[in-house]
Amino acid sequence: MDEVFGTHVVTDENSDWLNVYANYSLADRQVCDTLDLILHREDSRDEELTYRLDDNEKAVLREKMDAYCTKETGLSLDDFCDSLMEMESTETLGLKM
Repeated sequence: MDEVFGTHVVTDENSDWLNVYANYSLADRQVCDTLDLILHREDSRDEELTYRLDDNEKAVLREKMDAYCTKETGLSLDDFCDSLMEMESTETLGLKM
C-alpha cells in the first residue's frame, strides 16, 4: 500500500490506516477513474487522497465488483444496475403521479 499510495501505514511505527473506496458509475456502467482514499492518522487527523486508475486496474476492479455483486445479490453487476435503474425510474414516476 505504501508504495502504491505514497503512505506510511505498513509499519509498526504508527497506527495509521487507509480506507479505500472504488466507485462505479451506474449511468456509464464503468468503474470510475479514481479510487478515493482516506488516510486515518493515529493522531486523529484524516487526509483525503485519490489514486488514478489505469485501464487494466479498472478492468480488474470491474471483474471483482461483478463477482461480489453476483455473490451478494445473485445478479451480475449489469443486471443489478438495471434493477436499480428500474426501481429509481418507478419511484420517480410514483412521485410525479
